[in-house]
Amino acid sequence: MVAHVAGAGVAAANASETAKVRRKIIRDCLKGAGGAKAEGWVPRSMAFPPQTCDATRTLQAAEGWNGIEHLFTGG
Repeated sequence: MVAHVAGAGVAAANASETAKVRRKIIRDCLKGAGGAKAEGWVPRSMAFPPQTCDATRTLQAAEGWNGIEHLFTGG
């Protein structure tokens, strides 16, 4: 999630940090503290259309979207 909010470089630099530190990084990015604010960011599972963060896992809402996508895109 750090990579989604703060970028791949920040995530790689803090990969060995504790969960507490990574949560603070995410919180700071969402608030805009100490740098650029992550505007309009939402978790992928809450976006439209819903997506998964990990290609090896499934998300029921994302799979449901695959069944009705044609109704929205005309395809």
